[in-house]
Amino acid sequence: MSVPIRSGFNVWSTEETQVRTLTALQAQNFLTLKQELWQICRSCDTPNLQDKQFLSQKSTICSGCGRFMPLLTNQTITRYVIDKVNYGKIRQVCKAKLSQLNGLEELKYKNDQRVWCCKVNGKSLHVFISRYSSYTTYVNSEQSAWLCVSIDWERDEKSTHYYNSFHFVKFADLLLQKIDLDSIVNSITSAFPTNPAYQLIKRFDDFIASIEPTDFHKFEGDFVDAFLKGIRERSELLTEYFNFLTLRKQTIANSKTIFLGGAANPDFHTISLLEYIQEGLKPGKVGEVKRYGTSRFTIDDFAKVMFHANGKDTVTVVSTNKISPEVWRTLIDAKNTERYYKHVIIDKDMILLLIDALKLDYLLP
Repeated sequence: MSVPIRSGFNVWSTEETQVRTLTALQAQNFLTLKQELWQICRSCDTPNLQDKQFLSQKSTICSGCGRFMPLLTNQTITRYVIDKVNYGKIRQVCKAKLSQLNGLEELKYKNDQRVWCCKVNGKSLHVFISRYSSYTTYVNSEQSAWLCVSIDWERDEKSTHYYNSFHFVKFADLLLQKIDLDSIVNSITSAFPTNPAYQLIKRFDDFIASIEPTDFHKFEGDFVDAFLKGIRERSELLTEYFNFLTLRKQTIANSKTIFLGGAANPDFHTISLLEYIQEGLKPGKVGEVKRYGTSRFTIDDFAKVMFHANGKDTVTVVSTNKISPEVWRTLIDAKNTERYYKHVIIDKDMILLLIDALKLDYLLP
């Protein structure tokens, strides 16, 4: 099963092995395929999609050579395209495999990050799905215990090298039991210490939970002021981290996953972490800070931020990963229009990421 599981991936009908793999995955409800008919130009051999306009007008202009093409039925080729990915089914398989680990003592799934927290033989391990989970707080440290289940090896392979290759397993290998997951997990937890994110998340959550409603200034004032001051004081470490991301621009280490979902939205969207952080730390943005417990940062909350900014660029620091899809959709749409991140949200994941990268853990009790 050497095909990426991602929306938009496509193969021609002549690529028979990959077509068989895709149709097998569809039969198991991991994805939905759609078929497109493309007509081959007799002048330059360029495929042209037989879309509604082509079909209704019975002709088109070749995208390759610009010549007139009449609609023909004997010059076509079929293309198979992944229309939708069933991430829920993929997640079920991963959970089932993890629940069968020898020595498993604990298995918890964090909805706000789409990450499993495992305890195996007394040792902690975080497991995530590439380009689906929010994993930026974990991959910052390659010398720690984490495991990535890759559903898009074509892209994720760029993230691997000699020292971290055993942190990655292909979903297809997991599904077909081509790997010894027990051995892999034992090797990782034996060779590496617990990921620093494990304790940072717990300390941060305990800190936020300890704040009474009347003491909102402990986060919105004291903590965030010290956090921003710490970033300024650790400029050398920040530069090192930016260099780390620059060298890994095309890898998952430089990817931030934004959860969307809902009607007419993809399930998630990935953005360049380097570009996003750099834009968020630029001077001149209007800042807002808000502590959240169990509630989420809604589109109404974001509308107030933009109203206060009066058209200026914004950066919002929030203590949660629970951010409404409409907020992220607005942020992405603004990026597409302005060609830069006019609005940046520093969520819980990004706070913890910067605390870890810049060694600011002294800020947490």
